[in-house]
Amino acid sequence: MTANKQLAALKALDSLGPYTLPENALFSDVHAWLSGPISYTEFRKVLTDLEHKRLAVCIDGEDGQRWKITDNGKARLAELFT
Repeated sequence: MTANKQLAALKALDSLGPYTLPENALFSDVHAWLSGPISYTEFRKVLTDLEHKRLAVCIDGEDGQRWKITDNGKARLAELFT
């Protein structure tokens, strides 16, 4: 568990490997990684920040938005744990 919302999102995305995750499922996973609550508004801001930094990518599909960690996101996550 962590208090860092971006770290929680990266961990949740990284745990899926090369697969994408629907946004509502990602919200649940991020919530599980956090030591405290997160609002949906805060969660969306985290995703926007990650996308802006090219650490995560959003893929629009017929079933809604799906998210995936990028290679930059994996590298950043590795940096945080070395």
